[in-house]
Amino acid sequence: MGLMQQQRPTSHDEKGHTNIVGPQIRKLRAARGWSQAKLAVRLQLNGLDIRRDVLAQMESQLHCIKDRDIPHFARALGANLAELFGGFGR
Repeated sequence: MGLMQQQRPTSHDEKGHTNIVGPQIRKLRAARGWSQAKLAVRLQLNGLDIRRDVLAQMESQLHCIKDRDIPHFARALGANLAELFGGFGR
């Protein structure tokens, strides 16, 4: 008998998205009239070390957002955590 290889869980969905909150972050940021650079600075002031280009990738769902970082986005945007999920799972 051959050894069965375990499949490692992927960090993206079937469409290649690596997070579900990125589009909502973009929507909330744009509603405030902020640039990505401005949000990146606000996140940095909130204790999250992030560059504008990484934020752009997160908003486009091309970069993973760690669970522990999501509250930083909520605080920087003046939003609650539920708003970041934008109706996901309803």
